[in-house]
Order: sequence, then C-alpha cells, then structure tokens
Amino acid sequence: MNIAGGKEAFIQWIGHAPREPASAEVDPGATDTVIAYPVYGTAGWLAVVNPGERTEASTRELVRVAHHLARSRHERRAESTTR
Repeated sequence: MNIAGGKEAFIQWIGHAPREPASAEVDPGATDTVIAYPVYGTAGWLAVVNPGERTEASTRELVRVAHHLARSRHERRAESTTR
C-alpha cells in the first residue's frame, strides 16, 4: 500500500525529512512494516508491503491523514479557480 502521508508523517515514521538521505539500508520487500516508498519517498510517500496486524492501526491512521491532505488540496484548488 502506498500512502502520500505528507512530510510530518514521513518524519514521524522514517526519522528524517523526505529529501534527506536514509541513514541505513531498508529492505523494500519487508512485509508489515512502514517504510519510505522506494521511488517517491523523496516526495513524502510511505509504503507498507502486505499490511498485517502489526501495522493495521498505523496504516489506517496514515490513510486518514493522506485523505485529509488530499481533500485540503482539492478544496484550496477549487477555491482558487472560483475567484
């Protein structure tokens, strides 16, 4: 599952800003673990391969955050086009 959780969530889960280099190698195939998305991590995307019991609550919260961010972007853009 790939999640655009934003910079704050990225820092919370990964431990550094999206554009900062990772301090350690991460296995992109690690299951049930929140990791920086291998391709779009620098844009603040997170990934969870095969979410399971360990990441279920976290993944749901990250999806809520991503939805809120997307909705906010949509509303801002809609406002700017109606002016």
